[in-house]
Amino acid sequence: MIYRCGVRQDFTVDFYFRQHWYDERLRFNDSNDELCISNEMLGRIWWPDTFFANAKSARFHEATTKNAFLRIKSSGLIVQSLRHVFIL
Repeated sequence: MIYRCGVRQDFTVDFYFRQHWYDERLRFNDSNDELCISNEMLGRIWWPDTFFANAKSARFHEATTKNAFLRIKSSGLIVQSLRHVFIL
C-alpha cells in the first residue's frame, strides 16, 4: 500500500521485501527439503545488510510478533521475507 501526505510530500510504503542467497555453512542432508526458522532464531543467522538509500524513516512491521520468515533449503538456499514500512 502507498499513502501520500500532501503537506510534506512524503509517501508511506508498506510492503513485503523478499531476498534469497546461498550459505554453504547451512547445507544439510535430510529427508526434509527445507527448514522454517522461527522469529526467535532470526538474530542468530547471518543475513545481508540491505538498505534503502532514500528512505526518510523505516521500521519493521510488528503486530504481536515480527512479520518475518526465513526458510533454509537443504542446498543452503535461504529465502527471507520481511514486512517493512517506509517513509520516502
